[in-house]
Amino acid sequence: MLIIGGSILYLLWRLFFVIISNYEIIFRASDIITCDNSLAAHFWYLHTYLYMLLFALIINYLGIIFSSIKVLPFILLALHLLLGQCDKTYIMTFVLRVFCIALAFWSYGIFCRKYSIPKYFYLPLILLGVILCSCQNIFHFYSYNQGYSVGTIILSLGMFPLFKDLNLKQNILSDIGMKYSMHIYIVHWIFIDIIGFVGRKIPEYNSIGLLINPILVFIFSISASIIYTRFKKLIKYE
Repeated sequence: MLIIGGSILYLLWRLFFVIISNYEIIFRASDIITCDNSLAAHFWYLHTYLYMLLFALIINYLGIIFSSIKVLPFILLALHLLLGQCDKTYIMTFVLRVFCIALAFWSYGIFCRKYSIPKYFYLPLILLGVILCSCQNIFHFYSYNQGYSVGTIILSLGMFPLFKDLNLKQNILSDIGMKYSMHIYIVHWIFIDIIGFVGRKIPEYNSIGLLINPILVFIFSISASIIYTRFKKLIKYE
């Protein structure tokens, strides 16, 4: 339902964007395999997880338990780094996204839930991940052709156990995460489009855009998510 509802939202948004800009809507049959979405680029993640969960359902039906394979997420992430250097083909993209991204992080989440990971392991990973991600953005270098960067993977490996240890349940960050994270994920690209459109109209904005764009996108996205959630509750109660 998220994919269907989100795609309808972005279809309407793209049609509007076609009117006010030179945006062109292109539909590709290959999107079914690659998990791409011509209307909303970031929806590849939802498509990918849909395929992964279907695969997991089949594997579970066959009696294979993922949690019993402790090294599975690390093997898949290592394959991710290797396959990310390969030429981008439909099948390669499918394998990379469904198995080496979705299944890898899903199984790593299970691993973190079952086992205690010491701080001396994940804190250096977080530090290294932050440094690599910062260098990639500052110096604009990437060591992959597709998928996630090395910095993103390393940072994620550290952040999973960190948030498990913090056990954030009663604070504003966990409240936002539990209530609005999916809505923020769905609508944030609309605000990226709007801010990008404004930036093209106001050249002076580009000098500060890289610094404030993420902040503005987050503020607008969470505001829209809160408004939508409250409006939905209001309709339900009426």
